[in-house]
Amino acid sequence: MNLELMVPLAERTAVLIVAALLCTRVRAFRSILNQRATRRDHAVMVLIFSAISILGTYNGIWHQDAIANSRVIGTVVAGLLAGPWVGFLTGLVAGIHRYFLGGFTDLACAVSTVSEGLLAGLVYTYCRSRNREIGWQTAMGVGFVAEWLQMGIILLLAAPYEQALALVKSISVPMSVVNSLGIAVLIIIIDLARKEEDRIGALQAQLTLQVADKTLSYLRQGLNEESAQKVAEEILRTTRVAAVAITDAKTVLAHVGAGSAHHVAGQEISTKATQDVLETRQVLIAHNREEIGCKNPHCTLRSAILVPLMRRRETVGVLKLYQDRSRKLSAVDLELVRGLGNLISTQLELAELEK
Repeated sequence: MNLELMVPLAERTAVLIVAALLCTRVRAFRSILNQRATRRDHAVMVLIFSAISILGTYNGIWHQDAIANSRVIGTVVAGLLAGPWVGFLTGLVAGIHRYFLGGFTDLACAVSTVSEGLLAGLVYTYCRSRNREIGWQTAMGVGFVAEWLQMGIILLLAAPYEQALALVKSISVPMSVVNSLGIAVLIIIIDLARKEEDRIGALQAQLTLQVADKTLSYLRQGLNEESAQKVAEEILRTTRVAAVAITDAKTVLAHVGAGSAHHVAGQEISTKATQDVLETRQVLIAHNREEIGCKNPHCTLRSAILVPLMRRRETVGVLKLYQDRSRKLSAVDLELVRGLGNLISTQLELAELEK
């Protein structure tokens, strides 16, 4: 047992945890957390955690012609989050990479990496079948078992046996302790990200209901300058955005807040972003003034979220939330404007049915 490996291995594990923390901002990652992931999201997760596992290999410590590493963190967390296929494929990619690095444990480490991802995926399936959450205690236990599984595979496949036994005696305790703790910490961080998603969803729903309660009566008359102005003013009062605008298919119906001096109701649509949304019928996020496409050089608006307003599958307008230099658009703003866009679209269809 080589306890001197414990500190440097812990330092390298911390790097992986930071890298994984950054990945929690990826949309596919958050879709996994909300149990609404597509096949594409799962593919992105395989790429992300394969990269984390490969980083764990490169960030390892060469020791007795082998690598003391934190590769297991990526494969096990992938399996615990997204199931057997994601865990297996992540382990396969990371395992093939490890095999080509060589060393007398190359085959053993490749096989164990695949096995660890599959083991974590099976634990995920078991917990899902019983409607149980995978907490940090479970994750730590899976990580500990996965590491000792790796040690057993090294003893079975690596040769000469005496060298494999000496290696296992040296690295088994540091790797099993550090990596199982690393997996537990990462699961705690991911759980916090999941709770943040729930908070964002609850806040978005609350804001949408507040706006809906005060604007539904205006929308019964359809989409015109008067109703658009009142809806935009109410959204601006309820949210923390710099400006709100509503257009029909050709003209600006209302613009309240920053930029209202040159974004004037009644004028033709002039921003490129709005024209793109009318054509594509897709939500658009403009991250800077150039993407917004305002022709006024003194415009203070710096980012925007634009949502098409639909009626009988036709785009009849655009709802836009803007921010200026003082604040960036948040995830709450994005979910809010999507909810409001759907709400307004529904009310426009109801207004037409009433007529």
